[in-house]
Amino acid sequence: MKESNPLTDVIKRLTNPDNRKLIVILTSCSLLIGLLLGSIFTAPPSNNGHNHGNQHQQQLVKKKKEVWTCSMHPQIRESGPGKCPLCGMDLIPTETNNDPSAGSYTVKLSKDAIKLAEVQTTPVRYQLLEKEIRTIGKIDFDETRQAHIAAWFPGRIEHLFVDYTGVKVSKGDHMVKIYSPDILAAQEELLQAIKAARNIRKSSYAGIKKLTLDTVNDVRNKLRLWGFSNKQIAQIEKRKKTTDKMTVFSPLGGVVTKMYVQEGMYVKTGSKIYSIADLTHLWVKLDVYESDIAFIKFGQPVELFTESYPGIIFKGKISFIDPILNPKTQTIKVRVNIENKDGKLRPGMFAHAKIFSKISTTGVMMDQQLHGKYICPMHPEVMASSKIKCRICGMDLVSTNSLGYTNGPQEHTAPLVIPSTAPLMTGERAIVYISQGDGKYLGRQITLGAKVGKFYIVLEGLKEGELVVTNGNFKIDSAAQLLAKPSMMNPEGGGVAPTGHEGHSMEGDDSNHQQMPTMKKSTMKFEVSKVFKKQLDGVITSYHSLQQALAGDKFQSITGPAKELLQNLAAIDMSLLKGAAHMKWMDLEKRMNIATSSILKAEKIDNSRVKFRELSDALIETVTTFGTSGAVKTKRFFCPMAFGGGAYWLQESDTTSNPYYGAAMLTCGERK
Repeated sequence: MKESNPLTDVIKRLTNPDNRKLIVILTSCSLLIGLLLGSIFTAPPSNNGHNHGNQHQQQLVKKKKEVWTCSMHPQIRESGPGKCPLCGMDLIPTETNNDPSAGSYTVKLSKDAIKLAEVQTTPVRYQLLEKEIRTIGKIDFDETRQAHIAAWFPGRIEHLFVDYTGVKVSKGDHMVKIYSPDILAAQEELLQAIKAARNIRKSSYAGIKKLTLDTVNDVRNKLRLWGFSNKQIAQIEKRKKTTDKMTVFSPLGGVVTKMYVQEGMYVKTGSKIYSIADLTHLWVKLDVYESDIAFIKFGQPVELFTESYPGIIFKGKISFIDPILNPKTQTIKVRVNIENKDGKLRPGMFAHAKIFSKISTTGVMMDQQLHGKYICPMHPEVMASSKIKCRICGMDLVSTNSLGYTNGPQEHTAPLVIPSTAPLMTGERAIVYISQGDGKYLGRQITLGAKVGKFYIVLEGLKEGELVVTNGNFKIDSAAQLLAKPSMMNPEGGGVAPTGHEGHSMEGDDSNHQQMPTMKKSTMKFEVSKVFKKQLDGVITSYHSLQQALAGDKFQSITGPAKELLQNLAAIDMSLLKGAAHMKWMDLEKRMNIATSSILKAEKIDNSRVKFRELSDALIETVTTFGTSGAVKTKRFFCPMAFGGGAYWLQESDTTSNPYYGAAMLTCGERK
């Protein structure tokens, strides 16, 4: 019997086709052992001479992975799993962000995450902007075209030719006849002076002749000062008869707006008899908010609309800008001169106004009609190509270049602009996200100029052609916070970044984006400063005024409170809020801003009421979340009939005043 060789038996077994699986297993084990041995023998020594560097690093990584955070509130840091104390969501594990290729301000989204965030971009471009300022005002008399008829001497009202107000008169029409002994004596004095002058005509004394003629002229001037015309004086001298009654004529054409006397009344020197106004030229006094002052210039064209003549546009020009701000309304008065030759407009009417301003980099651009012209500083309707005197007031015309406009060539003055939805505002900083392609978005802090309509002017930080995110930027910023990168809320970045499927939905794996948890509606209440609550009181006060206007069916009166509400919203200092409170306010402020802006744009009161419901829901949540200072009292009411399913609102009084129905069902609803 042949002695077997153990090595030969092993080889035979390894070469047997039935043992191929065993070969693969052994080969894999050999490779694994080799790699482990190689790593041990090639590992560099640690600084302290011990070969425990890798073990120490693994412990650090393990320790970092034991930090748990909330996907919606990355400022939450816990040592283990649990619930977020702010929103109640499950905490997720985190790890350090060591992606050097992404850049400190770059966030990368997967294709599915981009769709989920509904990201949209718009190129940065140079564009001339036109700001439309909408406001309301009241039509009033042109003060420069008003006159008072007064008694220039004492007497009694003998007869009123115009005996009621509203009568149209022309210049030179007789108005009133006054009896006065004083004018009788003055006429006698004139006739005696003329007679004396004739008697000494042949006298050789030149001094006496001059004295007599001077007396005649003095008496004539006295009568002129009492209102006698040269024609009336000539008739007295011709007839050589005196009268104790004098007729007073109208100094201008217009409408008698007020009558101060009745027949038989005695008047003193200076007593008013009539007031007359020329209604062919009128003023419109508009209220312009503080935020729009920079876009208002003298001589600017204005379009006016009235409820009485829908569809008809009346045009005028700005003739005066009040240099003093009204501290109660935070507005200035702007006066517009308007022609009214057809008599359609009447003092006391309300008017809606549109003022259009073309904006360049350096300010409001000059209208082409004003370029190179001269204009009257008192009457902007008076314009000429050369420097002459105003035909109305006699003042020297001034150059339109001196009125505060910029008149540079349009192609050189167009500002760099971005849509107003692109920047994320914190009160101190403005952040935009720029698309770099391949799902990468670069966050950058920029400097903004004025907001003009739906655009912001960019002063620093962007170049023409760059693609800024206009929708989904808030979600991208949230991803940056989760990845511990610089963001709107945390400009320095740092911290730890979440791992697991939530992180992959924003960066990396495309397969698990549906696993991202949704935010639950928070019912948390935040403790905020008294200063913030005091600022919030202004919003509530404006809201109350808006609610009362809707309850009173006063559609024309909602513009003022709505604009005031937007101003009070913009005046709130968001830096007073931190962390989750800041995030919550950002959401609520945006909802209130959108709803109020929609109310301003509404063409019917019913449309305003629909948006007022959205405003009310957001404000109620705001008051519930942050509270008030207590200085402004507000109560919550509910109408079960509104919009088919019921709607809430806030009001100051205890008596139900329904803004959704107005007079139709003013008391429908109850306090909750």
